[in-house]
Amino acid sequence: MIRTTQPLTIVGPDGDESRYVLPPGTTLYENKHFPEGFTRYVVYFNHKGVVAHEQVVMEAEHDGSYIDPLWLEDVAGD
Repeated sequence: MIRTTQPLTIVGPDGDESRYVLPPGTTLYENKHFPEGFTRYVVYFNHKGVVAHEQVVMEAEHDGSYIDPLWLEDVAGD
């Protein structure tokens, strides 16, 4: 696991032109390194109450597991 020292931009999902910020001091847990040169991380959040949501339908081709990651980038200007 690592702890960030700078804010990171979270790129919104496909079609979402918004950018979000992951604050410095966030702990990232390494999940998988890819030969293409990037690493997938897991972040844990706590939330009180009910999260507004929609169900994700598990398709047969997902074989019981579906991972839909977003991208993190350095904040522009840093």
